[in-house]
Order: sequence, then structure tokens, then C-alpha cells
Amino acid sequence: MSMDYDQAATRMWAKAEAAHAEGDHHLAAELEDTAGLYEQFAREDLTGVRAG
Repeated sequence: MSMDYDQAATRMWAKAEAAHAEGDHHLAAELEDTAGLYEQFAREDLTGVRAG
């Protein structure tokens, strides 16, 4: 079973926006970091090239 990292990143960005709106900036920052990682994984899956 493979994960769709692009969709996961989109979900994390949405959760980060909600956390910001609720005033939880620490959680928002963690979710943004996770979204960034998922975007990186999506690029790696697409290109076959691992980021350094």
C-alpha cells in the first residue's frame, strides 16, 4: 500500500491553517513542517530522485 503524499500534504496544510485560526501556532508550525516533508516525498515519488 502506497501513500499519496501530495494528498497528505494538502490535508496537512489545511490542518495547519485551522490550527492558526484557532491560535495554536505551535501545532500549526509542526503541521506545516509535516506538509513540507510530504511535498518532498511526493516530488521524490514523481521524479525518482531523493532530495539531499
